Amino acid sequence: MSRRRAMWFVAVIVTVAACGGSKAAKTAPTPEELNAAALGVPTWFIKPPVDSNIIYAPVTAVSRDMQLAIDKAQSDGRFALAQQLETRFEGMSKRFQEETGSGADAQILEQFSVAYKGIVMQTVNGSRMAKQEIRNEGTQFRVFALMELPSGPAAVALQQRIRSNEQLLSRMRATQAYAELDAQVKRFQETQKQP
Repeated sequence: MSRRRAMWFVAVIVTVAACGGSKAAKTAPTPEELNAAALGVPTWFIKPPVDSNIIYAPVTAVSRDMQLAIDKAQSDGRFALAQQLETRFEGMSKRFQEETGSGADAQILEQFSVAYKGIVMQTVNGSRMAKQEIRNEGTQFRVFALMELPSGPAAVALQQRIRSNEQLLSRMRATQAYAELDAQVKRFQETQKQP
């Protein structure tokens, strides 16, 4: 009887194993995923998305009050977005200066600088939190946030500000920096036409 029971047990095991099917091949985790898992942070925090029309800023904030942690993360994110946007415009300003030379165009460069700094502050208000993860860390809340800002509206606003100043427009229009700004505006306008 015991032999019969053993045979029955083996038959059941073989049948169950055969019904298991094959497991789908699992892809190996990326270095970013491994690093994020080791640090206990979201993958998008380590490696934010890349898009030529959107500026991303991953930030984190901690507070005993959850809403305050969220507000701090948003504030820090807007600051990080403003820095990135300002860096882009400063690069454009430096290219403009290289193409036209300094000296006589100091007033034009100052007008451009004032224009883009004002636009940065206005545009950052259009930012939003694309992703958010809240964790409880003992007596505090940690918020991981991914802030995003479409770069197109800032480029459009800067181009409009330049066009409203005839002296600035006449000096900038012939530069590669203005051509890059114009191309960015056109890309943004094309994305707005798509449904």
